[in-house]
Amino acid sequence: MARFDPGRSREHARRGAELTRQGRYDQALGEFDAALRADPEYAQAYNGRGCVLVRLGQYERALIDLDRALRLDARLKAAYLNRAAAYSGLGQYEQALEDCDAVLRLDPNDAAAYHNRGRASFALGQADRALADLSEAAHLDPHNPAIRLSRGAACARLGLYDLAAREFEESVRLDPSNLAALAGLGDAYDHLGQPGAALRAYDAALRLHPAEADLYARRAEARRALGAWEDAVADQTTALRLAPHREDLLVSRGWALLVLGREGAEADARAYLDRRGWGDAYAPFMALLGHFGARRAGREAEARRFLDEALANLPPAVWPGPALRYLRREISLAALLAAADAAGAPSEARLVLGLDRLLSGDRPGALAALHQAADRGTPGSAARDIARGLLRHLGTL
Repeated sequence: MARFDPGRSREHARRGAELTRQGRYDQALGEFDAALRADPEYAQAYNGRGCVLVRLGQYERALIDLDRALRLDARLKAAYLNRAAAYSGLGQYEQALEDCDAVLRLDPNDAAAYHNRGRASFALGQADRALADLSEAAHLDPHNPAIRLSRGAACARLGLYDLAAREFEESVRLDPSNLAALAGLGDAYDHLGQPGAALRAYDAALRLHPAEADLYARRAEARRALGAWEDAVADQTTALRLAPHREDLLVSRGWALLVLGREGAEADARAYLDRRGWGDAYAPFMALLGHFGARRAGREAEARRFLDEALANLPPAVWPGPALRYLRREISLAALLAAADAAGAPSEARLVLGLDRLLSGDRPGALAALHQAADRGTPGSAARDIARGLLRHLGTL
């Protein structure tokens, strides 16, 4: 039977808190267990153990300890904050908001409470409310990189990419190893149309985490926007090796391979269709990719098969059904362009026409159609970027 010893309990709890700061969680749990054996009514020890359990992702166990801590001391701010984190970990964001409110009633200037409340609001899709709380948190604690990261994310959610970039930059300045801030910075620059700056941010992030598939995928998009399609393919291939389940990378790499005139576009298209099936919204576009990739490789029967399978499984009148039918020579060019205009896809139709003419040996006609696709496309749209990539690869842009 453990002997009641408040002094010993507090010493164990102090050591537990220090071990928690060092990230030595198993040892910290042992110290908090010892603290509670010496004094089963010590609220700080329940809070400390609950904090460790939150960091270990054991949220339900953490709630038991944190509830007990608050029954023993209803004014223990740290326990409310830790319980808010546990609720957030369980996706119970409304309860997290209530605990943050409780802290702010005790201390209206608690930056951590504003930060946690802002993050909970962000998770609930309330970006405006989140930004207000995160701005107050940054005012109270301006040198906290985690707060600047969260504020940057809220700005980005609201489309305030200039502000987001500044917040992410400040977070990185305060903590150069902040991977999420570097990735967010790259994304913000991407949205601002600054692929060079985005590339530098992703490079810095990959120096810290060279095995992060999503960073390679993001860097590939920045490289593609800069016209470095070969480098983009290299990054997409690395990302697929690290995350073979990422079908979206089959899309981006497949089109990049087609732009470069390299084999493999049809293989990526087939792999995507085998995984996702014809019910997928992007399936008809991958059929187009497979068709053009197979034609470029000189496999006409395979190219025709992509069209046949697509039209057997998809509504022929819905875009890009008319493009598939045009490639099967079932409708005229005028009918293709009229259908594209009606569907709001004039750039996509010119891209299809340009690729068809290019692979049929009509270079002048191909260049004319590709220039139209590049000129008519919305900046950042796939059709425009692919057309520009083809023109650059053909030496005419």
